[in-house]
Amino acid sequence: MTLTDLLFFHYRRILIFGGIFAFLASLIYFGFLIIISFISYETLRNPSEYNWWWIRTILIFGLFIVGSFAEIIFVFVLWSICRNEPYSNQFKNDDEIDSEIPEP
Repeated sequence: MTLTDLLFFHYRRILIFGGIFAFLASLIYFGFLIIISFISYETLRNPSEYNWWWIRTILIFGLFIVGSFAEIIFVFVLWSICRNEPYSNQFKNDDEIDSEIPEP
């Protein structure tokens, strides 16, 4: 079996596992964002302590945005591969050909 065959026959499983992974990744990104926000608040309360809290917050927020786009791209690319019309029509044509073959 080729990779396209595997994707076509198992796309539901791949989407389910990809969705679960994407959901967990989103939770991790949100968790980091919340943790960094609390750390930043503590740093702001003690102004004598010079810390790069805003850089960490921007980096975590950037990771969250990149992760979200990666999830969306993953789902759309996989969906377009699995729902490719010429590839789906190939199986319909095989059924039509099989029905035209006379049985002995």
